[in-house]
Amino acid sequence: AVTDDGNLWAWGHNNLFQCGFGSQTELIFPRPTLIPHSEIFISVMAGVNFSLALAQNGYVWSFGDNSRGQLGVGDTSVREI
Repeated sequence: AVTDDGNLWAWGHNNLFQCGFGSQTELIFPRPTLIPHSEIFISVMAGVNFSLALAQNGYVWSFGDNSRGQLGVGDTSVREI
């Protein structure tokens, strides 16, 4: 979720780091991601075991499962953040 002030929070199944929290702990309650709080987000999308977040500056953050290259980083490695 993106908060009114542009921070990124996540929760849920997190076996492939898809919550951007830096661990594989399942998150029952919303928590802020480990993405630097200097980033201001305007949108977030959750896929099957991965997430994408669009920052106000146009930068896209991607993390989680990347087995099919869905993170758009040019490889198939799982990304923590």
